[in-house]
Amino acid sequence: NVGGIWLDKPPGSTASAFMNRIQSCWIQNNSIYLRNITDSAINGGYVWGHTRQFGIRLEGGGANAVEFLVGLICSQYNGGIWIDGTGVNQIRIHGNEFDGNPLLDTGTGVYCPQSVFAVSITGNTFWGCDKHGIDVTDPVGWTIAGNAFWKNNAAANFYDDIRITGVAFQPNGNTVTGNSHTIDDSRTNKGYAIREVNGGFVPFGNVYSSNGILGSTSYASP
Repeated sequence: NVGGIWLDKPPGSTASAFMNRIQSCWIQNNSIYLRNITDSAINGGYVWGHTRQFGIRLEGGGANAVEFLVGLICSQYNGGIWIDGTGVNQIRIHGNEFDGNPLLDTGTGVYCPQSVFAVSITGNTFWGCDKHGIDVTDPVGWTIAGNAFWKNNAAANFYDDIRITGVAFQPNGNTVTGNSHTIDDSRTNKGYAIREVNGGFVPFGNVYSSNGILGSTSYASP
């Protein structure tokens, strides 16, 4: 409970910081933080980060993966996986269980408040998150495919399974396909399975196909 894992290449450093692997670690009530690390992976294990600023943070760097976590209890503040920083690209999030434990105050599954390129989110389960399953701003070239979303509107405050927002420019070239969505119809303020938001720029040229949506009259927007 007193410390997580932090791999850091300071912005002024010229040393290499790549090909690291964090494997099968159990992080209780703390976080994993990779800053300016490339070609690296977090593989397996469990991260319980709901009281922390984030569960896993990928800041800067690229070609990194988060795969096959048995459980990721998402931070109520900046989510289960928080992606940000300069030049971030080529992130793979695959085969993880985002665990919205109903006894805890949890948050978004994947949170990305800035433009990041070429991210793939595939084969994950987003189970009962209090907030959005995936919340991303200005994405380009993302693939969100083959994920299962189960009642991620637990907070009953218009949260969505997948929310794509255009703020600085048009989100484009993104593919959302083959996902399954179950909306909690008992909530008063239900969100959407898939929602595009014009926060200044209209999402454009994105493909949505073969997504199955159950349990609500609120399906997709627009």
